[in-house]
Amino acid sequence: MKNLKFSRLFAAVMFVACLAFVGCKPQSDDEGSAPAAVVLPENVRALTSEDGIVGKWGDAYPDYWAYDGYGCQYALNKVETASYGAHDSTVYIFETSETSGYLYYKFSKPISLYGIVEVDVTGKWGAIAYQNLTSTSVQMCDANYMDQKWANSLKDCVLQYTKENGYFTYISTSFQRISE
Repeated sequence: MKNLKFSRLFAAVMFVACLAFVGCKPQSDDEGSAPAAVVLPENVRALTSEDGIVGKWGDAYPDYWAYDGYGCQYALNKVETASYGAHDSTVYIFETSETSGYLYYKFSKPISLYGIVEVDVTGKWGAIAYQNLTSTSVQMCDANYMDQKWANSLKDCVLQYTKENGYFTYISTSFQRISE
């Protein structure tokens, strides 16, 4: 009789344990925890006001690719380019030398690909390459996204959007500083 009571008790405890185990929903990485710190790729950091690329830049050829009297603007939390408009985002910089590098930002709204098609890239990452930076001029261009291979993270953006991968074919475009 003791074995029968023990067996029933054991079976009941195991049944409750199984229900508890099956009913538990594992906590996802996003639930109930503080947001994880952004782990940046090596040598990539947030843009600061001391970086020479910060400010408004006008196309050296005002009739060509310039909108609203200037070509682009870079701030610590905003990027505005002639090609893809303004996006509110923390801006990151990767300096490949004292006068060249890349800027990275997250798209905050859809973009138009050369006026051909509107693409919702909100939350994806974009890049800008620059070279020959001085206090008054720079050569730069936006990445060419015609292949529509969008970067999902800052790390992917750094690895994907490079001159070597063919995303910056118009880097020779010259800009003059309009303001800090």
